[in-house]
Amino acid sequence: MPPSALHLEQIDAPLVVAFLHHLEATRANRPSSRNVRLAAIKSFMHFLECREAAAIDQIRRILAIPPKKADTRLVRHLTVEEMQAILNAPEPSGWDGLRDRAMLHLCFAGGLRVSELVGLQLGDVTLQPQATVLVHGKGRRERCLPSGKLLVFRI
Repeated sequence: MPPSALHLEQIDAPLVVAFLHHLEATRANRPSSRNVRLAAIKSFMHFLECREAAAIDQIRRILAIPPKKADTRLVRHLTVEEMQAILNAPEPSGWDGLRDRAMLHLCFAGGLRVSELVGLQLGDVTLQPQATVLVHGKGRRERCLPSGKLLVFRI
């Protein structure tokens, strides 16, 4: 049945559980994919909770469906050769290549998040008396990176 043909009265906890089982059994989805679908359904149910007071019990039963435990994979780190290949990827012959290479080196050497790199402003870089970069992190945290080697990029 296409979703557009469903009525709210037809959507109940057993139907949602059957759909989630179908995802895993028939479509061979992993538990993490199943949990993403369940989260979308629950989000829609939260939306309906305030608008359909008559279906509150039905909605609460759907919201009570627990997510399935999913295995978390260990994040693999880059080897030195892989990291060097990434750092060497931008061609430094043009202005934009030089800029990209400098940004990659700064991120790698300083352990910056992308949001921290994007948030850098010219005033955050100090060259005299000692070269430093002021990084604004999450939660209004700041850290000052002494950058004797950070600002000297190999081209």
